[in-house]
Amino acid sequence: MFKPLVIGRIAITIFGALLIVAQSVQAAEGTSKSTKASQTATNASGTASHSHKINLNTATVAELETLPHIGPSTANAIIAARPFKSVEDLKQVNGISDARFAELKGKVMVSSAHSSSSGGHQSSATDNVGAAPGKTKSSANSSANSSANQTKAKPGSGKVNINTASLEELDTLPGIGPVKAQAIIDARPFTTPEDIMKVSGIKEGEYGKIRDLIKVK
Repeated sequence: MFKPLVIGRIAITIFGALLIVAQSVQAAEGTSKSTKASQTATNASGTASHSHKINLNTATVAELETLPHIGPSTANAIIAARPFKSVEDLKQVNGISDARFAELKGKVMVSSAHSSSSGGHQSSATDNVGAAPGKTKSSANSSANSSANQTKAKPGSGKVNINTASLEELDTLPGIGPVKAQAIIDARPFTTPEDIMKVSGIKEGEYGKIRDLIKVK
């Protein structure tokens, strides 16, 4: 008489235990999915944060002008100072003060022109248009830059008088673009060649490249 009742209670107990186990499994799966979704969102956010930074070595004038307090003149000065080995090199550009660098350092990055994983320029068939057979556009540009550098002033070819030279003559000096050339003209007269290091943007490194190429008399 009591056996069916006992069996029924056992069945209910077993069913309840199975239900608890199923709920636990579902809860664990939900937690795992939530964790994966959170990690995916975090990774995406980190990637987006990195990819929106402007590459100092590849950005155009228009892209550089989107940075705080960067106008056409400073953007061109940045391009003339390439390539940058680190973001800190930006402080050597004429017009970039410590305060302005503090505003910019979180918005810019430095990588090679071929880096695709860090937001750099990616090579494509279009990029190679105009390059010689067997060479990429980057290789062609490197050859052009090398050829242009060979036309810069060289020791023995006549030193440039930094007190009287025109902007075009100063521009022939290694590492001296139009912006720095104008800064040199504005800082005249110079008593000794070393005085050129007083010009904004010309440090010991830049002076070492041109000291045998310049004179003051």
